[in-house]
This record gives sequence, C-alpha cells and structure tokens, in this order.
Amino acid sequence: MKQNAIHALIVAAFLASLCLGQERGKPAISPVPLWPQDGNIPDSMKNQAVFFNPETNEIVVSVPDAAGGRKTLRFELRNQAEAVVRSQVSKLPSGLYVYEYTVGAGNNSKRPLKAWSLLIPGDDRQFNASSPAAWRVEQKATQMVDRLAVRHAPLKFIDYSVTAGAGLGKGASASGFRLVSGYLPGYVSSFARNEAKTEISPEQLATLPKAVADEVLRVTAPEWDSQMGLVVGPRFAPGTPREMIAESFHYVISSFSMRGLLDKKSDFVAPALQALGSYLKSGKGAPLSPDQLSFLSSAQTPLEREIADAMRLSLLANP
Repeated sequence: MKQNAIHALIVAAFLASLCLGQERGKPAISPVPLWPQDGNIPDSMKNQAVFFNPETNEIVVSVPDAAGGRKTLRFELRNQAEAVVRSQVSKLPSGLYVYEYTVGAGNNSKRPLKAWSLLIPGDDRQFNASSPAAWRVEQKATQMVDRLAVRHAPLKFIDYSVTAGAGLGKGASASGFRLVSGYLPGYVSSFARNEAKTEISPEQLATLPKAVADEVLRVTAPEWDSQMGLVVGPRFAPGTPREMIAESFHYVISSFSMRGLLDKKSDFVAPALQALGSYLKSGKGAPLSPDQLSFLSSAQTPLEREIADAMRLSLLANP
C-alpha cells in the first residue's frame, strides 16, 4: 500500500532519531503551500495541486477538470484530538505481559477522539488485543521494520476506533484497552485521531493523477494527520540485550526531562540517569541488580511511576 510506504519513511526516521518512537508535536511549517485566502490560485502556483488551509485545518486538492475548469476536493486533517493515556503493565505466571490502558480526550482536544493506535513489533506469535465495548480493534501490517531491534523485526499498527458520533469528548475517557504480549515493556509510538466531518475516500483518491495522490498521502502521514505521543507498550523481544533496553530508557527519561514532562532534579530522574549512564559506560551487559535500580522506589509522579514499573519488568532479572 502507498500509505504504508509513506508511513515507513516518516515513522522509521523518527524511530531512528529517538531510539524509541515519534516525538509528540507537529512541524511548524506546512508540507504544502497554503490555500490562497481568496480561493484563487495565482499563476505562479498553477502546477500545484495540494494545499493546506490553516483556518479550517483542511487539505485542499485542486486539479484541472475535463471542462477546462478545476475540480476541488476538501477534507479535514484528523489531528485535533489529544489522547491522555494511563497504562498499567503486569507479568503473568506464564511469562506473558499484560498491557492495560485508559484513554481519555485531553483538555487540548478540539474534536472528539475517534481512534487511537499503537505502533508495535509485529512478529509476536503470543500477541492478543482486546477492546472495550463500542470500540473495535484491528491489526494492520506495515512495510516498516524496527531497525533498532536485535534483528529487523516488522512493525504493525494496533488500531482502536469507535463508531461515528461515539467519540470521546474533552474530559471523557474509556478503559478496557488490553494487549497481551511476550514482549517486554518499553516506549512505543501512539497516534490519536479525531472525528472528521469530511474525509477523502479511496474512490476519490483513485480519480486523482498519481503524483497528486502521492502528495495527498504524504500530507496525511502520521505527524500531520494525528496527535503523536509515546506510551508504554510491547517493545523488546525476549533476549534483547540489557544495554539496548537501558539505553532506550535513558533516552526517554532524558527526552521527557528536556520537554518539561519530568523534573530533572527529582529524586527519581537524576539518580536514574546517573545509574543508567554508569551501566552503559561499564559495557558489562549483565542484568541489573536491585541495588543498581534502587532509585525506582523514589518514583512519585504518575509518569515517574509508569517509567519505573516498565523498567522494573524489563531490566531486572527477576522482577
């Protein structure tokens, strides 16, 4: 699928740069020219077919028609819903991990939250996903691979969606999103999308010239057509070297600290970065001892406790 190919280029670049997934937030510059306020395309832009209207948050597609005029399509981007996710991870006696989520629409949401997705490893034969009532869950294969894993594992989307009109309004939440996996916890990419009044259909896309259709797919890639974030999820295959896991957590703590989501001077963050940094410099690769991770008990904020719980399960030999 062309869309998967576009997703591969965008998401793989973020994975490579962050060692764990996409950054939240959006580029400040539109990937296509802005739609003229008067609706008249100047001669200098006659060869341009895809535009962005920031006032309506719409992609505007304008192409010549058979009558010598222009055919114009308009559809909304679905990046107006903010997902606030609370996670809980536990380990079953069988060795599998259970990931449970409560997903809410944050105060910055301008539209109801209709869909929420995770990008996770796609080769876990023990994987299972379930959804709360009124929501459905789909697994979608991609052409992407996790190039930072021990081996280049394929990636897949776990898409949760609710029927039209039943999206989560600002402040509302739903629980019962559940994954069972043999993969250890780490941070994975998530995507939140809102209900849109107008969307481009596959049939409409098929009527466009290929170059124009490709441009539409490019401007509806995840960083434009959703709100992106990082959440705890199935991340590391059993047997993943501890150094790789420790490096990932070191990066996410550093990243969250730089973005102001964690306090750099807290009793959890500063010792965590110091301990993980020392472990990585040692190059020993042995499982970390409880003493080396004693800072986990200092986690106080919800985000600190979320990170601590994931680290405890992924880094200790016997959590």
